[in-house]
Amino acid sequence: MTGTADDDTGLARVECRVGGNAFSAATGTTTWSAQVSLTAGTNLIGVRSVDLAGNVSAVNTRSVFCTVPATLNLDIKGKGSVKGGTNGQKLTIGRQYTLTASPTAGYVFSNWTGDVISKLPAVTFVMQSNLTLTANFVTNPFSSKASSAVCSMRPTRCGWDVQATSRSR
Repeated sequence: MTGTADDDTGLARVECRVGGNAFSAATGTTTWSAQVSLTAGTNLIGVRSVDLAGNVSAVNTRSVFCTVPATLNLDIKGKGSVKGGTNGQKLTIGRQYTLTASPTAGYVFSNWTGDVISKLPAVTFVMQSNLTLTANFVTNPFSSKASSAVCSMRPTRCGWDVQATSRSR
């Protein structure tokens, strides 16, 4: 980062920090620069100057967002699709995303596995490095064949007696 500073009596140094870390000296005074290490997400940068008499200025702060991309490892088991992301897509670490699984005909969504586990078709997560998600689809266990069923119920002393018969067509 770079900046400018001035003082009536002259500057001894400019100091900067990221977050709650200790201040370190920048290179130069009236025109200065400093190398800082940012983390993924929001970083609070503070800069102050010290004049020749040793007086320390107020800290000037700026909030910056550091974007760090990471690859989404997305797998699909069974027959279905996922909206909101694709395998190999670069997503920003620290940001929230939602993926939604949709089964194809004859299948149902089962669950999400990997770094995030859920039984709901829509899964929300915060991107992190090496994140892996798998959308799992299984064959629909409910028969698509037409069938008929007969059900009878009669009261008993302890509840109900239920009898059912079904017939596939």
